Amino acid sequence: MKRNYLLTKNLWIGVFLLLNNIVFAQDIHFSHLHSTPTLLNPGMTGLFNGNLRFVGNYKGQWNGFTNGYSTMAAAADMKLLETRGGSILGGGMSLYSDKAGDLDFSTSSASINISFLQMLGRNGRSWIGVGFQNSITQSRLDFNKIETFEEEPLVFTGTKPYWHLGVGLAWTYEFGKKNSFHLGASLFHINAPNISFTTNRQYNEVPLEKKVVLHGGADITLSKYFGIRPNFVIMDQGPHKEITLGAMVKYGRNSGLSRNDRNVAVYLGGWMRWYAELDLAGTDAFIAAMRIDWKNNSFTLSYDLNLSTLTVSSYANGGVELSVMKLLSWQKKAKNYRLKCPQDYF
Repeated sequence: MKRNYLLTKNLWIGVFLLLNNIVFAQDIHFSHLHSTPTLLNPGMTGLFNGNLRFVGNYKGQWNGFTNGYSTMAAAADMKLLETRGGSILGGGMSLYSDKAGDLDFSTSSASINISFLQMLGRNGRSWIGVGFQNSITQSRLDFNKIETFEEEPLVFTGTKPYWHLGVGLAWTYEFGKKNSFHLGASLFHINAPNISFTTNRQYNEVPLEKKVVLHGGADITLSKYFGIRPNFVIMDQGPHKEITLGAMVKYGRNSGLSRNDRNVAVYLGGWMRWYAELDLAGTDAFIAAMRIDWKNNSFTLSYDLNLSTLTVSSYANGGVELSVMKLLSWQKKAKNYRLKCPQDYF
């Protein structure tokens, strides 16, 4: 009986150490970064052509060879107040839920964003935005799926809801008639909240690592029929670093696809993603993607082809991702301060 007790105790200690490692892991993120603009950078809240934007995302990762990750997110943002001087107050909120592993380790979060957008110059071709994010997050485990040798009072609980802050800066510039580029930077978990998965005082709380995000891209018209959208995203959180680089080729609106295609655009492309840890670096995945814009709606489908050392087990299987974006507009803006920025960012 004593042996069983020691085995059970060691099991709980092992679970706790695993959970501490999860604390130091990266935040959730999607391959379709254009469809998570306010999660990527609070400064992009309200920074789009229109009045209201809805976004929905789903991603399944590594479910082909293990009980992997299932992630869903939904967001909405809008222009709350506009002035003829070229100033805009934006606001929005987002929700996400992530579940992984045989124990259904889940993380749920809710965020509220506020942004201040300012036109640079008088022609409306350049805008800068600064945004702030307030988030509440909590993680949990399904203890009913843990098998032990004997019953013992559980010392582990889900984390207490913790509050964390983010800030972002975004800049967009339009040149020519149909070309633009954008740059942005954001910092998350500024207050570095302490997180603990146990009520036992012998285990110390650990701080949530700050995350730095740098991103940029362009929307370039190549001809009457074609355009290209190159982009990059760099993420740095504690010991984890990630770089995503790629482009999508656009067969554009008014391209002559059919008589009824004047509001249709089709995109094909892909991105490479690299990672770097404390003592390990390499190629993580190739992301093949297809996207369709129809009127004020965007639909994107992609698949991650795993290229890391996990290919031994995954056979290059990564995960499928689907995103939907819808823009609504009900107010015509004066031409002298019309917001001219990319419809999306990736």
